[in-house]
Amino acid sequence: MQSNRSKAYFSIILAFTIIGTNPLILRATVGAVTPLEILTYRLTIAFLCTSIPILLGKVKITLGWRDILTLLPVMIVYAIGFFTFQTLALESIPSTEYGIIFALTPIFAAVIASLFIHEKIKGLQFLFIILSVTGVIFIMIMRGASLDVFNTRGVVLSVLAAVAQAVVAILLRKVSGKYPAYTITFLVSATGFVVFNIALLYFRISTGTIGQYFAPLGDWQVLLAALFLGFAGMFGTAFLQSYGLRYIESAKVVVFSNLATAVTVFAGAIFLADPLYWYHVLGAVAIIIGVIGTNRFGSAAQAEK
Repeated sequence: MQSNRSKAYFSIILAFTIIGTNPLILRATVGAVTPLEILTYRLTIAFLCTSIPILLGKVKITLGWRDILTLLPVMIVYAIGFFTFQTLALESIPSTEYGIIFALTPIFAAVIASLFIHEKIKGLQFLFIILSVTGVIFIMIMRGASLDVFNTRGVVLSVLAAVAQAVVAILLRKVSGKYPAYTITFLVSATGFVVFNIALLYFRISTGTIGQYFAPLGDWQVLLAALFLGFAGMFGTAFLQSYGLRYIESAKVVVFSNLATAVTVFAGAIFLADPLYWYHVLGAVAIIIGVIGTNRFGSAAQAEK
């Protein structure tokens, strides 16, 4: 059991490390592809990645209608809700402002988990969650970000994206013990593949540009970005989160999402020569202490029981 929990923590850390690199990958596609196009290509690649082993007989998935209905909320909230809210939010609000709001995800998760699946959050745990959230907001504010509360559409969409991510973690926590991580990943990617391809197809037909459906992939930067975001950013992170949530409470897992901000900052400094200032380091320390404290005191509370 302890070995499984160790693997679960490794899976979650790896998942949010990959998520933290996504903004750097997306930066290379700005102006070359629309959000709908990159989402469609990303989820198409993720679907192909999950489908190939099944078609080759390496992985077998057996599901009845009752199973699909049980997993339907995860499929809808993850593949459609979260990605749609995130994409539309980033079209309406600067990424720094989005980061401030999205940092509230662990708080949303803690509240929702305590209300609906009765995961108890200890006082010290909640304080460490607040510390981690504060670390993210501190970095964003020191970078010059401010929250324009008058941009109602952007703020609302960002809050919905954060709530969707929190709900995804809780839903995965409920079903991960019943279904293999690969099954969940396949269904999520299949849902996104169908929905976003229909959306892009409708757009192309309505604008008379159906011949340009895959045209952006002719740009090697867009192609590489789609491959990374589809394979690692979607298929990889969905599988890793599903596995991790089999053994770790959702409130503990979601607080790791703030690590993604630290990864983005330091990866940008290392690979893109972005400036690294003292407040980046201080904020990252607060995030890491918050993550460790949330999980350490949660484990201690479980041990007492």
